[in-house]
Amino acid sequence: MGGNDFQVQRAMEKSSAVQPKTRSLVGSLALGTGAAAIMLGSWLIFEALRHHPAAVLAQANPAQLPGLAYTLDADQAQNLEQQAQACKLPLGTVGVWHDPGVPDTPVRIQSGSYISPSVMLTSVPQIVALPYPAPYHAGAGTLSVLGTAKGVELALTPVTRFADFSGAVSVNVTWTVGNPCP
Repeated sequence: MGGNDFQVQRAMEKSSAVQPKTRSLVGSLALGTGAAAIMLGSWLIFEALRHHPAAVLAQANPAQLPGLAYTLDADQAQNLEQQAQACKLPLGTVGVWHDPGVPDTPVRIQSGSYISPSVMLTSVPQIVALPYPAPYHAGAGTLSVLGTAKGVELALTPVTRFADFSGAVSVNVTWTVGNPCP
């Protein structure tokens, strides 16, 4: 073997000895980068959910209240409407309906300790007034639909849909705390 051939063979041996180390390093970098990407993606999803964890509940405009009073519990309607008209305790509103082709069915909406009168779900949205599910200044609470129904939708932002349920289904809601008389 000539000197040149020996140098080429030696270089090839060094190269093949380095290749597994290089491959191992490249593989480790790829795995580390992949893990970092997964962690970053998870963090971004967590942050999005943390900052937008709930649907937004609309506030009733005082001018709407006379037309919505019938949707309030009869024993509490007058008091709730007066407090809302006086800008002491605003009311929220939610539209509720079911998918076309589904049988009409009665449900009730629970907002905190308040439970609405029975609402007959149809495929036409109905607006229901209700007290906020937590103290107004809290800005967050939970709404529940009580009954047995299919394809129920609530006009929150975004629209919230429940496929089939029996008993109760709930959704976390938020609202903008501000002037109780917009």
